[in-house]
Amino acid sequence: MEMTDVRIKLIQEPNDRLKAVCSITLDNVFVVRDMKVVEGSQGLFVAMPSRKLSASCQRCRSKNHLKARFCNECGSKLPPPRHAPESNGGHGSSGFAGRTKMHRDIAHPITTEFREMLQSRILESFNAELELARQPGYLPKDLDETDETVEAVEAAPANDDETSEYDALIAGLRGRGSGEPPRRDSGGQRPPA
Repeated sequence: MEMTDVRIKLIQEPNDRLKAVCSITLDNVFVVRDMKVVEGSQGLFVAMPSRKLSASCQRCRSKNHLKARFCNECGSKLPPPRHAPESNGGHGSSGFAGRTKMHRDIAHPITTEFREMLQSRILESFNAELELARQPGYLPKDLDETDETVEAVEAAPANDDETSEYDALIAGLRGRGSGEPPRRDSGGQRPPA
């Protein structure tokens, strides 16, 4: 399996342990989003995408986070959490043995070799992105742009005579890096380029 694309979005908060958010593409056919580059006590590491664990209310069955004392939906008192502390030696989401696990990985490597390869490639891309960020005129990659949007725009037939409203919207979204909204004339059309 080959990592064919790694996209890094740097976090600009200097005192934050979260240094970047990234997405990877495997073999040009599968994307994993919301991986994080985090500054740990022993250096940088890659955290896998995860979700908060929740428990259902016994009365109304709505989901609430594990530390909630009252239901968000019906307001009834919730019993203390009925989950066991981490049993993997403290190497899970919380980082300390005996602590309650609050998050679960959505996707993660199974083998140590793949985890090490994944982490080294992401940290290599992170360091390269840090170097690019030092250059004047640096524009960060857009992790929110979906691959489907890019494919749809690239596959659309070119019609030089008339620009559709959809094409104008996409072009305006791509040009947002300048901080200005796309310009339109009084008739609602984009001015000619």
